[in-house]
Amino acid sequence: MRTVCIVAVVSFVVTLASCASVPLANSEWDAAAKRFLPSQERAVLYVARPKIYPGAALTLNPIVDKQLVGSLNIGHYVVTELVPGRHKIALGGTGFGVSEPVEFEARAGQLYFFRVYPKMGMPGLGIKQLTEKEGKKLVRKSKLVTGF
Repeated sequence: MRTVCIVAVVSFVVTLASCASVPLANSEWDAAAKRFLPSQERAVLYVARPKIYPGAALTLNPIVDKQLVGSLNIGHYVVTELVPGRHKIALGGTGFGVSEPVEFEARAGQLYFFRVYPKMGMPGLGIKQLTEKEGKKLVRKSKLVTGF
């Protein structure tokens, strides 16, 4: 009986995860983004969601300066350019509202990396700025999404 319950729960979670899909970029766009070429006039922001399975059925929505920049399932990332200056990144997710924003100063020609994830308790959404080395490693393991 216990085995049947475990199989049922796992099947349910897999079904939910497959229902929450986001559009993926083609392989050429993904490869180009993973070259990590900075823009001379803007900052480049990468927001990635690692392949961590608690909360896998939830789609997380990075919000930069109150603008939605994409939707992330596990193992996905989004990339966008920013004008130099002060910016705020927050995270929205179904049933969780919006996280407290994290502020950072963006400089032209620089790359910025953030990891987003659901977490237990309140608030239920997490954002962490990564070093360039950590960020590139996470992005290389992820797939680029193109929208919402």
